[in-house]
Amino acid sequence: MIQEVADHVVDHWHEPDQGIWEMRGEPRHHVYSKAMAWVALDRALRLLGPHPHWETARDDILQAIVTQGIDPRGGSLMQAFDHDELDAALLLIPLLDIPIDKAVLAQTVTAVEKRLRDSDVVHRYLTPDGLPGSEGAFLICSFWLVDALLTFGQAEEARTLFERLLAKANDVGLYAEEIDPERGLFLGNYPQAFTHLALINSAILLQLYEDGSTTALAGTHADRARRAAASMVPDGGNALWRDSAAPDEDTGAYQAILDLRSVS
Repeated sequence: MIQEVADHVVDHWHEPDQGIWEMRGEPRHHVYSKAMAWVALDRALRLLGPHPHWETARDDILQAIVTQGIDPRGGSLMQAFDHDELDAALLLIPLLDIPIDKAVLAQTVTAVEKRLRDSDVVHRYLTPDGLPGSEGAFLICSFWLVDALLTFGQAEEARTLFERLLAKANDVGLYAEEIDPERGLFLGNYPQAFTHLALINSAILLQLYEDGSTTALAGTHADRARRAAASMVPDGGNALWRDSAAPDEDTGAYQAILDLRSVS
């Protein structure tokens, strides 16, 4: 199954798409989509071993991102190739362990915050998307900003933003999909599971940062999951990583599986 997924990525990564937000406009070469195609191949290689076609495609994807996905004026990643708008999904890229220049990633966080942040909340994008009307800020994106700030050592700002976002929950501690930045009213789907999952993830990353600074946030999602389990579960959380029927099995496969799950 993993091989079929990787082969599919090799065959189709170069095609335009509607992006993570399923925009109704013309398909574009969304940078976040390309980044996740890179992740799919990178994790498949970690799990299944060397594969020349996957390695070549992975390298080609990275080259496409750094040559076509960076704004030549501002130095940040763009929402899509040849399209200098910004997208809050770019806040996730620093946590994917992609070998993109750290200065570019840091500038991307700065640019997204400047362009899409409205008080304590973050819009997913401000690009026309083929739908009429306007929308509120997306709470999941607001927690993504917490994570991105932590990644670059802005812990005090990240903690402050996290606490302010916690205060926006309703009287039973739930969140909607969106929020009106001016009035603080919930909009969209309610309750929204993605918002709550983002909150939990930010809380875990804040604890990891407190335990080990930016070093504890390095690597893949699986790396951070391992560190979180080690700090929160007795005996280092070994039960989460090893099959009791195969205690000598390399845990690298488990790390790769978690990262593939994060892609889906």
